[in-house]
Amino acid sequence: MTEKTCQQRYVALVNMVFDQEGDLANHFLELFPTPAVFRNMTMEEQDAFLGYDRKRLKPVLAAIELGNLILTCPHDILGHAYSSNEVGQFLMDEMAGQTQESVEVLCTDVHNEIIARRRLFKGGQAECMLYPDQIFRYVLHWNSFGLIMVHNHPSGDPEPSRQDLSFMRRLERGCQLLGLHLLDCLVIGSQDYYSWRESQEAHAAFNDQIAN
Repeated sequence: MTEKTCQQRYVALVNMVFDQEGDLANHFLELFPTPAVFRNMTMEEQDAFLGYDRKRLKPVLAAIELGNLILTCPHDILGHAYSSNEVGQFLMDEMAGQTQESVEVLCTDVHNEIIARRRLFKGGQAECMLYPDQIFRYVLHWNSFGLIMVHNHPSGDPEPSRQDLSFMRRLERGCQLLGLHLLDCLVIGSQDYYSWRESQEAHAAFNDQIAN
């Protein structure tokens, strides 16, 4: 969805929510002209919004919070991890809108069936501290054959940082020592995702073309 289309949809939904109550719709759009402004609303702005007509406006905030909870709460992803693309697309729907960086680990059995999933770390808007020992402790607890590590970039850009790539290499070495299979490391952006496995395969294919 383009920025223009998103804004048009936003205004249309605001007017739909308030239906015939144009004064409330105008008040809402005056305080929160774009979805981004509403998402970054401060407590002072919320109080100013509710102060206009608390009885009629409080249910609106509750409905928005409910919708956000439905969209961002963990989905039941237990099943078969057919490909990095499938897992990446699935988690992009869930993690793309998060404002804090977090790290999730998916455990798989020998058939690539996802047997467990857990968010192990949660950080701020720019970074999230990672501890390999906690990841391996969780994975081994489930007697996993393999694992997929996933984290999001609140900036929306899925390109891995130097620190991201360094951690992925450390995780791969640790998996080799423990006899685990690192199926992939995914970075979730707002419109796309980065797959460490897909990147490696593309690099290998490029080298093969050069060699031939």
